[in-house]
Amino acid sequence: MDNIVPIISRKRRDLQRLAAVGGKAPVLGQLRLVNSRPLHDEAEGTRGDSADLAPNRATVFSAHQLGSVRMGADPATHPCDPWGRVRTGSRADAVVGGLYVGDGSGCPTGLGVNPMITVMALARRVARVILAET
Repeated sequence: MDNIVPIISRKRRDLQRLAAVGGKAPVLGQLRLVNSRPLHDEAEGTRGDSADLAPNRATVFSAHQLGSVRMGADPATHPCDPWGRVRTGSRADAVVGGLYVGDGSGCPTGLGVNPMITVMALARRVARVILAET
């Protein structure tokens, strides 16, 4: 049980840092603990100091943002071609030379599961295109 204390201390420190940054960012209102109370609330004067961060009482997670620069065959709905090249307009062959998307942004939509393997495969695929074209 002694090794749990440093973990909770680090979690509290990291969440307080995140809340401090959030004070100047839109994420502030979204940073909540499991009980749906804000971790950082200026109106209440709470900054996470008294939050119960014990195991199973405070879950911290992040969402995987995917599909913001989707890859696909249709230039009207996909900013990137299927190989990660960024398009310049509505023509399928009009791309920005040397500009590629090789991360989760190229996914056509959210995957519903941890995207680590998919993003790694996508990055490898785009890297092969970059190597072939340079």
